[in-house]
Amino acid sequence: MLLLTEESHRVVNIGLAWNKYQVFTVLYFEKGHVKSLRKATVDDDHLILAASVHDGVVFEHDLNLLIEIAYDPPVRPLSRGQLSRTYCYDSGTRVAALRPFPMEGLNSYVTDYRPCSDPYNVSIDAPYPNSVRDAHDYREEAAKSQLVTYSVPYIVATEWIVTEDSFSVSADISEVLGAYGPGVYTVLVYGPVGEKTTLIMEYPIFYGIERPATYDRW
Repeated sequence: MLLLTEESHRVVNIGLAWNKYQVFTVLYFEKGHVKSLRKATVDDDHLILAASVHDGVVFEHDLNLLIEIAYDPPVRPLSRGQLSRTYCYDSGTRVAALRPFPMEGLNSYVTDYRPCSDPYNVSIDAPYPNSVRDAHDYREEAAKSQLVTYSVPYIVATEWIVTEDSFSVSADISEVLGAYGPGVYTVLVYGPVGEKTTLIMEYPIFYGIERPATYDRW
């Protein structure tokens, strides 16, 4: 039986991964700070994003809104050997951040990141577990990812409209699309909830690849 302890939990993300010996299930409950998502697309190399918010999110000025873009390559089938060497999943590598106006001498920022081990970097012919011990050892090895430090470029938005309970943003992301190509570009939106800056929206945009027929989050 599953009990929810907070009435404000309105969104649940469910992640499943399995191999011959193990099944992993992750339930992540969210409050659902986005009241309505009016648009989230990439048209003519422009990211267009518009939404209204609630549940304690109040934008007092333009810089309260923070937006990052993460990239994941197109999904491909995994062999049993590759799947057994999968430890976790994240939104991908941060490839850009948006801001409302240029700032002299500040074209990027540096961040630290401990990425999830990428099963696509494992040979498709890698042996799959023949025992529970094998499965445990492969998973433990996959968990030993190294801390990565890299630079994330800023992109100045062509439109940046922010009110207390909504935002509408457009930005030319052609350089990012040209550098990384087809894949899943996840838009990460942060806003103020009380005294904290909180991730209030995480939305994937399928660029140059077919959107899964079963995907209907919004």
